[in-house]
Amino acid sequence: MRRFPLRLALFAAISGTLACTPEPAPVATTHSKEAFSPGPLLPNPFPVPGGYPVEGVDPHRAYIDRSKGVWIVGTGVVERILRDDTKPPRHQRFVLRISNAQAVLVAHNIDLAARVPVKGGDLIGFRGEYVWNDQGGLVHRTHRSTHRGDRDGGGWIVRNGQGYR
Repeated sequence: MRRFPLRLALFAAISGTLACTPEPAPVATTHSKEAFSPGPLLPNPFPVPGGYPVEGVDPHRAYIDRSKGVWIVGTGVVERILRDDTKPPRHQRFVLRISNAQAVLVAHNIDLAARVPVKGGDLIGFRGEYVWNDQGGLVHRTHRSTHRGDRDGGGWIVRNGQGYR
């Protein structure tokens, strides 16, 4: 396994500067999906554009619970960029390291949302629908909701203060 000490040190340094900010809403510690209280999980200084929904489950909790179809919100470092899935609907794909123990595959629909100009080592924030797998999980629906009347608001990706949805 390749190690990225510089990226991890940078991520730790960024995380350390966020320690002085108010804590996010508490998350229930039971294993029941229904027990989670939705609330903002991103640190306050993380630049999320106004009007973007920030409710969701912590990605690590979703993995532990083997969740499918729940909205997760978090941050991570781009670890690997994969080739696009070119069959309609087309998806931009990359692996996001969200903790030392977990990485997720992000499948961002580029037929519905603008491509995110990610590169290895980028710190990004995200909200998307989570689907468990034994490799850490898949995050999709990182775009505006496409269903009339949806109350979930859809998902998004934020990189360098710029939102993509």
